[in-house]
Amino acid sequence: MNGPTRKMELLPTLAPVYGGGLIVAFLPEDYVLPENIRAFLIFKGSQQRQITEARVVTEDNAFHAVIPDHEPPEEVDVSVYIQLPSHKGNIIATERFTFYLDQTCYLARYLAASVHNLESLEDWDYIQGPNFSLEQEDFSTLDERLTSAFQHLILPINWNLLGD
Repeated sequence: MNGPTRKMELLPTLAPVYGGGLIVAFLPEDYVLPENIRAFLIFKGSQQRQITEARVVTEDNAFHAVIPDHEPPEEVDVSVYIQLPSHKGNIIATERFTFYLDQTCYLARYLAASVHNLESLEDWDYIQGPNFSLEQEDFSTLDERLTSAFQHLILPINWNLLGD
């Protein structure tokens, strides 16, 4: 089962550091997937490695998985690892993927840092600054993204939403 790893196509090719979206890894059409396999996507960065189980979609020669959260923001290697029924396995493809800080991350960090400051939302220049702007925000998905961004934050043990 050992052999050279192949290139693959990833959709999307980047995601915010809080993850959560769907990633699809497409193998070349000429690659024949073995039957009855389990598949995993391995996200390997400079400080973290995450492994997530992937759903095999044989008709598309693809794998579907949930994008994990990742820190720090960086470009990582994403590899497809398949396991045969005999429990032998191998990495069959690798591609680059980017985790980045989006404006929702900056907003979550700002809100978490300013929970003790009642005047923090009065600084309109900062709120409409280069890192995030509520004027350009997609409010239809903001709650879900902001929740994910907050879950990704590493907050002090005594931090709470109500402040002091």
